[in-house]
Amino acid sequence: MADEQIVTSIVAKADLSSLVSEVHRATASLQQLQRELVTSNKSIASATKIANNMFRDTLVGSGMYSSHFVNLQSDVDKFGKNLDAGRLKLRDYFSTFRTHVKTSKGLIRELAQEQVMLQNAVMQPLGRNAQGLMQYNVMIPRGLDAVKK
Repeated sequence: MADEQIVTSIVAKADLSSLVSEVHRATASLQQLQRELVTSNKSIASATKIANNMFRDTLVGSGMYSSHFVNLQSDVDKFGKNLDAGRLKLRDYFSTFRTHVKTSKGLIRELAQEQVMLQNAVMQPLGRNAQGLMQYNVMIPRGLDAVKK
């Protein structure tokens, strides 16, 4: 058997300039769309902030509500802070339980008052902070202290 070699050479030529120009046009259109979305997002955020401020000012201006800024904490954050502060010891658990047993009626009353405040409160979400936790503006009705008992 003789060694045979076959050499093949294929040359293809194509004009892809129209395809390249279409890709450039599509890229330019997408960049323009992105710029418009960024602009509209900024204007929507600004309008939302104005509406939220007007809503808060209206409620507080009525004299029936007071406004409070609230940062939510995750349970992991609370656990970490208690752990760092050394508050997760058995004596602290026992002390908390003992205090609870002695003042359970007071705690139930406080829980009821807090529940009434929460039911009548208006929560206004303000968005997430740098840590990703939600921030709220909470409007609590005035005069609950006078009727709490």
